[in-house]
Amino acid sequence: MIDGPTLVIEALASAVDVVEVYAEVDPATGWASGAGAAETIAAARAAGVLVQMVAAGSLAKVTSPVTPQSVAALATIPPPPTPAVLHGLVIVQVGVGDPGNAGTIVRVAEAAGASAVVSCADAVDPWNPKCIRASAGSLFRVPMLESDTVADCVALLRDAGMTMVAGDAAATADYDRTDLRGDVAILLGNEAHGLIDGADVAVDHVVRVPMHGEVESLNVAMTGAILAFESARQRRGR
Repeated sequence: MIDGPTLVIEALASAVDVVEVYAEVDPATGWASGAGAAETIAAARAAGVLVQMVAAGSLAKVTSPVTPQSVAALATIPPPPTPAVLHGLVIVQVGVGDPGNAGTIVRVAEAAGASAVVSCADAVDPWNPKCIRASAGSLFRVPMLESDTVADCVALLRDAGMTMVAGDAAATADYDRTDLRGDVAILLGNEAHGLIDGADVAVDHVVRVPMHGEVESLNVAMTGAILAFESARQRRGR
């Protein structure tokens, strides 16, 4: 389920298979209600996607935002890509449980030029509506692989020739003094427990983000952004 005109239009412009678009009708005017609704309907019809007009307030029952939008769409979850997408920079979510963090990490991955995101170890469903919103449409464009266990994920990355790097506040190596070029997978762990189920011993390098004051750690999405953009910086040769 994709909610909001901006995300629906982005989905229509991507390779995602949008099945239907739903737009609420303003009972006073008989026209689609809400900002961006007319543009979304036009984009859907131009793409040959069926548009269903529904009663005002209907979408609040099937979408989860605190402030429901007047436009939504139903789309088919894309088939998983092949492991061939695992090259260059890859971001791995190991048991990341918060959909806001998970979606933000996908957005970071696209912005930093990652080739793919891998989700494993009971991480939150990447196609959760909250993940889709937090990704700001990046989930429609970044290849997403899912793996059941850490062992399967590690084997997948090893077979692709990836060097695995993880962040840990207790590490001795600074993130900006570690080579993050080449085929590098950045592993991000669970918000409460960090890397789990042996992922901590499977990595090749553990790095830290030096911090001042009494701060013990950073939000997992923030850590992912720092490491991903450091990798992007190094790949630019500066």
